[in-house]
Amino acid sequence: MRAVHAFCAAFHRSHTQGVLAIAALLWCSCAAALNPDLTIKELLHTAWGPREGAPPGGVQELAQTNDGFLWLRSYSGLYRFDGIAFEHVELPHDAKLASTDLLGVFASRTGGLWISVYSGGVAFLRDGRWQVYGAQDGLPPGAVREFAERPDGTLWVATTVGFGRFDGVRWRSVEADMGLPAGIVPVFVFVDGQGTLWLGASGKMFTLRAGERQFSRFPYSGPMPVISRLAESSAGTLWYDTDDALVKIFQNPTPVAPSSPLAHGPAFDHDGTLWDIGHALVRINPERLRDGVAVPFKDVPDRYTNTDGLTGRALYNLMVDREGNIWVATAQGLDRFANPSLEAPLRDERNRNALGSVTQIGLAPADDEGGLWVTDTYGAVQRYQDGRLATPALKERIACLLRTDDGTVWFGGRNILWRERQGRFESLAPPGPDGDTQALAVDKSGGLWASIVRSGVFYLKDSVWTPYGGISTLPRRWAITIVRDRRDRLWFSYLDGTAAVLDGDQVRTYGAAEGLQIGFVAANYSGRTDQWLGGEFGLARFDAERFHGVRTVPELSLARITGIVETSAGDLWLNGQSGIVHLPAAELQRSRLDPSYRVNGETFGAFDGVVGTGWMRRPLPTAIEAGNGKLWFATSSAFFGVDPNRLVPNRIPPPVVIRALTVGDHRIDPRPGVTLPVRTATVRFDYAGLSLTEAQKVRFRYRLDGIDTDWREVTPARQALYSNLRPGHYTFRVIAANNDGVWNDKGAALAFTIPPAFVQTGWFIALCLAGGALAVWVLVRLRVHQVTVSVHRRLQQRMEDRLNERTRIARELHDSLLQGFQGLMFRLQAVRQLLPERPGDAEKFLDSAMQLGDQAISEGRDAVQNLRSSSFDDRDLATSLGALGTELGAGIEPLSKPQYRVVVEGRPRDLTAVVRDEAYRIAREAVRNAYQHAKARQIETEVTFTDADLTIRVRDDGIGVEPQILAHGQRPGHWGLPGMRERSESLGGQLYVWSERNTGTEIELRIPARVAYADTPTSAH
Repeated sequence: MRAVHAFCAAFHRSHTQGVLAIAALLWCSCAAALNPDLTIKELLHTAWGPREGAPPGGVQELAQTNDGFLWLRSYSGLYRFDGIAFEHVELPHDAKLASTDLLGVFASRTGGLWISVYSGGVAFLRDGRWQVYGAQDGLPPGAVREFAERPDGTLWVATTVGFGRFDGVRWRSVEADMGLPAGIVPVFVFVDGQGTLWLGASGKMFTLRAGERQFSRFPYSGPMPVISRLAESSAGTLWYDTDDALVKIFQNPTPVAPSSPLAHGPAFDHDGTLWDIGHALVRINPERLRDGVAVPFKDVPDRYTNTDGLTGRALYNLMVDREGNIWVATAQGLDRFANPSLEAPLRDERNRNALGSVTQIGLAPADDEGGLWVTDTYGAVQRYQDGRLATPALKERIACLLRTDDGTVWFGGRNILWRERQGRFESLAPPGPDGDTQALAVDKSGGLWASIVRSGVFYLKDSVWTPYGGISTLPRRWAITIVRDRRDRLWFSYLDGTAAVLDGDQVRTYGAAEGLQIGFVAANYSGRTDQWLGGEFGLARFDAERFHGVRTVPELSLARITGIVETSAGDLWLNGQSGIVHLPAAELQRSRLDPSYRVNGETFGAFDGVVGTGWMRRPLPTAIEAGNGKLWFATSSAFFGVDPNRLVPNRIPPPVVIRALTVGDHRIDPRPGVTLPVRTATVRFDYAGLSLTEAQKVRFRYRLDGIDTDWREVTPARQALYSNLRPGHYTFRVIAANNDGVWNDKGAALAFTIPPAFVQTGWFIALCLAGGALAVWVLVRLRVHQVTVSVHRRLQQRMEDRLNERTRIARELHDSLLQGFQGLMFRLQAVRQLLPERPGDAEKFLDSAMQLGDQAISEGRDAVQNLRSSSFDDRDLATSLGALGTELGAGIEPLSKPQYRVVVEGRPRDLTAVVRDEAYRIAREAVRNAYQHAKARQIETEVTFTDADLTIRVRDDGIGVEPQILAHGQRPGHWGLPGMRERSESLGGQLYVWSERNTGTEIELRIPARVAYADTPTSAH
């Protein structure tokens, strides 16, 4: 069957013993097996060529590590594949690897990946770190072609010139001391399920059983090509690939446990079927291997080549992954074979040829055993049974199909109507108008309803067609669908998005007001408890009163639904724009209880082999249930079936890996406890869920401890972005579910730290707090000092005020009582001296003294009155000064009384209380002196208000003030002038006195405006 390749080509060929050992280690009873009843061509085939991102130069070898990654050896280097993207992996730059030209890859059962290069040297990759070995580490000479691993962890290798082993510490060459002949040329190395090591070299086979130290020659005398392999079935049978046939060479005493290693080269899948490669991919049924007879490859009928769709003609490698899928490495890319989720009859070339070219397919159950009636675009009605399409039974172009409860099948087209009963076709007269038959339905009495495009609805009873069944309230337009529900009511749907229900002769119409908002209805299904309607914009449920739209998660589309089927379990299956959608009953029930709940489900689309989409017009419906319970869906290009009771779920939870952290433009290796750069605020996490069956359907949940309190919503995204992160310790966690919703709850976690910048450290915060506290303390101290100074100043001012008040009192008492009593004492002394000798004169002096006493008493009374109360109440300064003339002129002879007047210059201003009082007292003292001492005829007081100051002048035309008094500033024994000066200085003012003998006196008081006025003008500066 296969030609022998050249020896150099063998180096580029696949040797998958270790890979299959890992597959066996991961293989368990829950792993899905490829359906042995299907041929390779009926399996789901997915191809990755250069356009899909496969490595340049094709793929030469495959391996799957425990983390789920698929590793690819290519002429262009080492790659890893997660089911979606190919990622190039750099080899270590080490002198022990003189070349980067890969020769082999091998996945260790304990985790990690071994690689070898042509120039000699091997390297081991685990957790992102490489360990390189060369001749100085004891690595045997030559280039390592193959690897094998025993259960105890010892690694065995076949090089181009010999064999070697690695015990985890040091490499050792396998020499003649272990029973091997010298000079043999290695062909293969293999470990079976019992732990026995098998070597092939120079046409001979050798074995080393567990616990033995010497190899034994195995009695094999057949051919041993340079490319040959062993394979072991789950029953423990060892088969040898001789390049032309598969030969049984040994039977282990006990079957291989599911967790034991499987063979390489020809590979057994999880169902026991044998796969092999050469010029074609072949599959051998387990039944053919049971008798142990050699199987020539040329006699194997189930085969697949590049003409069937493989990416390349030259096949290099074969591998079974942990989920049971078959992978093939070719010269141009990578191919996968998996169990199809759906039955696709048109994958079979015979069915494609029988049906011909199609753009619209109609379906209807043909019987109770699972048969179908299938219509195509060009006028053929064919029966599909047991996987095969029969020759056309009717040559008509059919637009609508309907099977009734009694087994009758109706076929409607353009101006045609056929009825099939028990294989017999009968033609009936159509309603009459020229148009395609859009919909058919039979009511409980057996009458037939038909909707004719652009013509209307017609009812057939007793061979008579009646428009709209004679019901006047039925809408006068043609219907998209007509469906009879479980209560024998008829539902009509229309292009405007409304629906009408005919119950007997009563019609009720539903539209947006009743919650029906899904565009025009193209699918209507009567379920066990609800009526389900599907249309342009989604799915709606009718609960006998209103319609309720079904909300879904963002990644699940329910647009353009053209077919609905409800299973006995309550699940819904829909045919829509995105493909075939499955909604579990549990999700639908949650939607019934909470209309806002977003339903989750699964979609079978292009990745599942679905081609085309359901037509929105006809034939409808595009989803039906066959008599055997299988569901069928029609698209524009094919039709697909699924048995909901026989779906084999993928129960292998996907391993989860965190691939990288990205901060800014820097990609960081996700090692546990990694420390990110200072001031990091935004981090992107890249992760993957390693399910190679349908990687596009893997869903994730993630959370960041320290930020999230719960898992984020389910998402297909393979990245998570967090921003505004503060310094601290975080742990990012991610879990994943495979295509069938099986969750890996352990997932992956990565702890990392964002260190604080200096300004974000506790020390800096402590310093800031300490600095703030110090600033507060300084401010408090400053404020206390200010308050203390202010209080001190107020106390000092109060003391000064008291002292000034006492001084003033002293002046008042001096100027009034003391002066008066002093004069009185002089008079009494004179009386005492004159009384003995001159009694008459003494009497005169005594009268004068008595008058002087009365005057002193009056002046004392006035002084006390001035001390007890303000000089004026609410009067202004000018008015108060004007009153002095009356006050001081009392008791003076009219002829001797001077004339007194007050003159005001400028706009009067409000004065502060202190200035008003003190200025009045100063002016009063000046006026009083003029009245008592000046002997003046005229006395004038002038008050001038300016923006700069307040000026008060007191003038008289009296005798003036003695020069010596002006020079000393006061009359001896008198305190009038000193008191006036002290008062003016206390106000910040100035007092001037001008006087000459017999020309009068002028006293001027100036007080700054800022002190004098209560409303200081802004210009007074």
